[in-house]
Order: sequence, then C-alpha cells, then structure tokens
Amino acid sequence: MADHPVYYVLENFIKNYNKSEFELYIFSNIENENEKKKYVEGKVNSYINFFHLNHEECSKKILNFNLDFLFDINGFTDGARTALFKNKIAKKNKLVIPRYNG
Repeated sequence: MADHPVYYVLENFIKNYNKSEFELYIFSNIENENEKKKYVEGKVNSYINFFHLNHEECSKKILNFNLDFLFDINGFTDGARTALFKNKIAKKNKLVIPRYNG
C-alpha cells in the first residue's frame, strides 16, 4: 500500500481492526509499495497484490476466498479494477467512493 489517499482513508480502521471479530483481506493494485504495506500486512488476515494479474486471474483468486463482502474503495482512478465487480466475485459487491479531504 503506497502513500496514497486510500491508505489514509483506511488508516484508522486498520489500526483499530480486531482479527477476532471478522476477517479482513486487502487486495492491492499498486506496483511500487512502501513501508505502509508492511504495517497493513501485519494487521489484516491477508494482503495480496494484483498489479501484475489480469482481470480474469484476479477474479479467480478473489473467488477462492469466498467473501461475503467486497468493497472497491479505489473508485475510477487510473488502473482501477471496477470491471471485476461485474463478475459477482463476492456475495455482496460494493463500489465505494471515499471522500478524502486533505
């Protein structure tokens, strides 16, 4: 996870996340990640980078997790994977556009 607005939207949530309450998986689409990735990786159940995979490969990997919910918080920015959501890869697919103000 790079120094990106999405990280700052999730930062407090991840910081206070309790693994005993539910499972949290992060699917990243960033080519060059930094030290924030190591921090997040240690806090969640699984951290997977999909940058070098095509949409079909991503869909197959995500389906293997049998997710109840899948949220896309990247939105429609460059390199977005919103096309994955047409494949019904989780029981509930949601596109979430977070607001980040500075």
